[in-house]
Amino acid sequence: MAASAAPELVFLTGPQRGRRAVIMGDKAVLGRSDETDIQASEQYVSRRQMQFTLMPEGWVVENLSSRPIRINGKKYKRKKQVLLETGDLLGIGVSTEILYVAPGDDPQAALQAYHLDGQLTEQDAQSPPPPPTAPAESGGEPPKTPPPEPEGPETKRLDHVDQQQRSRKRRRYLVFTAVYLLGVLALVLWLSTSSGDNSIDSGGRPAVLSKEQIEDALTAPRREALHTAMARNQLKKARRYYADRHAAPDSLYRCVKAYKLAQAYSGRQSPPTVLDSDHLTSAEEELIDRVFNRYTNAWYLERQHLWEEAHEAFGELLVTVPEHDPNDPAYAFVENVKAHRAYINRHMSREN
Repeated sequence: MAASAAPELVFLTGPQRGRRAVIMGDKAVLGRSDETDIQASEQYVSRRQMQFTLMPEGWVVENLSSRPIRINGKKYKRKKQVLLETGDLLGIGVSTEILYVAPGDDPQAALQAYHLDGQLTEQDAQSPPPPPTAPAESGGEPPKTPPPEPEGPETKRLDHVDQQQRSRKRRRYLVFTAVYLLGVLALVLWLSTSSGDNSIDSGGRPAVLSKEQIEDALTAPRREALHTAMARNQLKKARRYYADRHAAPDSLYRCVKAYKLAQAYSGRQSPPTVLDSDHLTSAEEELIDRVFNRYTNAWYLERQHLWEEAHEAFGELLVTVPEHDPNDPAYAFVENVKAHRAYINRHMSREN
């Protein structure tokens, strides 16, 4: 098979075994949602599991989900980025494994190398240990050490793979450092641009939250004393809210909060069943996307001095996230939204 000008993903295991997907453009999202660029059919994969992005150093994969991804057997949590090379094995969900093939490389050759690696690993595991060396008789000559056998192609190949792995780690470290520095530079530039707005009054404009800050506020765990009956009650509420998660503007948030309370009262780190875990992940992802999009739109209206529209947009966020408990992590987000509404009210009163 001829080499492709774009990266290619080869599904090795799982329900899509044998399928291939080519990454088109400079960015692609893989997940279970119908809106993703590359769809995964396994039910334990998140709606938006990971994103492939073309960087100056090459293609980078980032975990977008609270569920970890596996790269060459190592787990990576949300927001982690890894520079990819041909032969990297990506694991998602429970049973799906994907072989990454870089642009310009032959997928068939990458598959053959993958299978050869498996054969070499099996041979190493099955090969018997060398026989023990017989002790030298007293007064006799010490046993002669046989001359080393010449290195075969497999030995050279394994040495070459080891060198490639060390080189890959160095490149990944450099890429992560560059990405981090670029992120810091972008943040500094953004803050300098925002602080230069002459429309800021003497009270100061409220802070603008990033998507990561919003995500942390909405998904941070609760802390409660253990209470079995309350845990069961909250779990029932969570399941009911999930079934009707689109019935009301606040249903998604109430679903996520009920799941978090059920975990807190039970002392568990995750929901009791795989299905509940899948529902919580799905609800969290949808809630974060919805809240962040509405928050961004409200802030844009505020920047354009469209005060009435901005006031209404921030008000819709208070309906979407109806949190009144100061002990809940989401309350910090609600306070920020209220601060923006108060800021807008001051401008509206001046103009009137």
